[in-house]
Order: sequence, then C-alpha cells, then structure tokens
Amino acid sequence: MYRNQIVESVLAPDLEPYLLRHTFCTDCQAAGVPLNVAKELMGHSDISVTAKIYTHMVDEVFEQNRKRLADYANEKEELSQMA
Repeated sequence: MYRNQIVESVLAPDLEPYLLRHTFCTDCQAAGVPLNVAKELMGHSDISVTAKIYTHMVDEVFEQNRKRLADYANEKEELSQMA
C-alpha cells in the first residue's frame, strides 16, 4: 500500500468472490448450521443445490455428528431404563 492505493495485489488473479461460497457453506456445515438454514443463507430455492454442490464432507463434521447421534442414543436408553 502506498497512499491508500494497492501497489501490487497479493491475491491470486483467478480468485473470484463466487469461489468463497463453497467455503462459506462448508463452514456452515462444520458449525452445525442445519442444511435448510444454510439453503436460505445461500439464497437457494432448492435444498438439493445446497446439499449436492456447496457442502463437502469433512471428517471432523462426520465424527461430530456420529458422536452426537451416539450420545442421543445413550441418553434415550438411560431415560427408558429410569421409567
């Protein structure tokens, strides 16, 4: 920067803001945002577009949700044993 002007850009010449949509949607998934909410945030009319094109399976997210499901099953079993 020189006098508030960019002298030389450090961004890749092929970087388009559009490409950040994939990152945003994958981050929504990692943060636990429901797919139907991500669909609205992305401005899609059909949830299949969000699910098929913009979200990407991340191992961490898969493991978090596997654990969440196992915890739910354990809690449900404990409640049924108490009754």
